[in-house]
Amino acid sequence: MINPFKKMFEAVLESQQKQSKKNAISLALSRNYLYEDKGLDALHPDLKTKAILLMERMKQLGKPIMVYQTYRSAKEQNEKYARGRTSAGSIITNAQGLQSYHQYGLAVDFVFEKYWWRPPASDWWITLMEEAEKLRLESGGRWALRDYPHIQYRPLGVTWRELQPYFKRI
Repeated sequence: MINPFKKMFEAVLESQQKQSKKNAISLALSRNYLYEDKGLDALHPDLKTKAILLMERMKQLGKPIMVYQTYRSAKEQNEKYARGRTSAGSIITNAQGLQSYHQYGLAVDFVFEKYWWRPPASDWWITLMEEAEKLRLESGGRWALRDYPHIQYRPLGVTWRELQPYFKRI
């Protein structure tokens, strides 16, 4: 017989873990904002560690990468979203402000040293995607609107939809 208290306890524990993780993300983001952190320092500490490991691994493979962008404000995200919709240019994102993990210190865009967005072979992007996934990171290279430079981290499966209410203006 299934113990109903065990299921209830497990549900409460999972909820508390998710809430704790959201609070930790919010705290890290607040510190980054207050101290105007840039680059890798603007990332959640776990993602920063993984990003450094990824950079080291890509260098070992002879395909060195560098950080192009980490934190991005909601205003800047909305400007990117407008491209190809209400302003000139091509569509480059499907995420509006507060819908991107960049706003939460949970995403980083990489480019290749010397080559930026145009590496000598397209398999370099595949290698980056696969190496990121080995670190349990999510790659934009798997999306319908491919974004190979984009790597994001979702601790405990926390989504931007769960984080957005913390930061949305009232």
